Amino acid sequence: MRRGLVFGKFMPLHRGHQLLIDTALSQVDDLTIVVYDSRPDGRYPPMPVEKRLGWLRELYPDVEGIVALEDPEWDNPQRDDPKYAAEYAAAIEFLGHFDRVFTSEPAYERFAHELGAEHVVVDTARTLIPISGSRIRENLYEHRGWLDPRVYSSLIQKVVMVGTESTGKTTLARELARVYSTLWTHEFGRELWVSQGGGTFADHLVMARRQLQRETAAARHARDFLFCDTNAWTTLHWSLFTYGAADARLVELADSTFDDYVWRSPSRMTECASCSATRHGGCTSSRSQISSVAPRRLSSTPREPSRSGSPRCPRRSGRLSSVRTRRRRLRPRPRLRRSSAGTRRTHTTARAR
Repeated sequence: MRRGLVFGKFMPLHRGHQLLIDTALSQVDDLTIVVYDSRPDGRYPPMPVEKRLGWLRELYPDVEGIVALEDPEWDNPQRDDPKYAAEYAAAIEFLGHFDRVFTSEPAYERFAHELGAEHVVVDTARTLIPISGSRIRENLYEHRGWLDPRVYSSLIQKVVMVGTESTGKTTLARELARVYSTLWTHEFGRELWVSQGGGTFADHLVMARRQLQRETAAARHARDFLFCDTNAWTTLHWSLFTYGAADARLVELADSTFDDYVWRSPSRMTECASCSATRHGGCTSSRSQISSVAPRRLSSTPREPSRSGSPRCPRRSGRLSSVRTRRRRLRPRPRLRRSSAGTRRTHTTARAR
């Protein structure tokens, strides 16, 4: 039985990696994929090793040997130098003997020799797949065509608006999508309610599933963020509010997707001095300024949410948060001070009102 090895960071898993894996699968009987938990420099979406393992397991369910290992030289910018080949080979000895090692770089010849394996170089000139992980990390959206849609969509940060009716969720989602040049998902439940002239208990599960389908489709074409008007968690709470109960499948769906989102409330927006869209939550300065307002995860026995203290739209009430703070507007106020020469000079200061 011929055993093969493919290794890499897979940050992210792209078509070049897939060509390497597919080539290996066509030549060996048993393939092992090693995912190194490296942390290269640069700004890019989070790609923890668990996510990278998930990509490989989803795209290659028949490959049993998918292993995550700590990169022994993760903080060394010269870690690809052949002089470290023996160290890397020793770190995977416990995986057994390999007959072939598949890479796209001739420089890994010494690594294959240390393992006592044949080195198979695939598309070394990058003629079939002219892309690399570092180029993709520089601009994920521009190079998304080199990624499987499931990989790309998992790197999009979904931001969900939560709140009661008429709190500005739709307006906010649409405006944030415009500011960030990306997409947003409209609330399917509202469309269903209008088309039917009302709804039923069973409709809540239908709404949550259809909403998730919209998000999945939109995430494949979004840029960095996908702004969501609602989600399964919100739909679950509407069911509890209206009927005092919820379909068990809806509870399961809300719980399983809970960690997929950054949570935002229209009544609790962060302020950014450099952004003109501060009043209603849009910030153009950087990706990191989208902060979260996470609700509680439901326990196994859902409870109906409180009906008191429903947030009002800040555009209507003038509030910036649920604790009734408001933006302090500055008005110039003249104040007299005496100079060292004894003359009076006018200084302009600012007083908050």
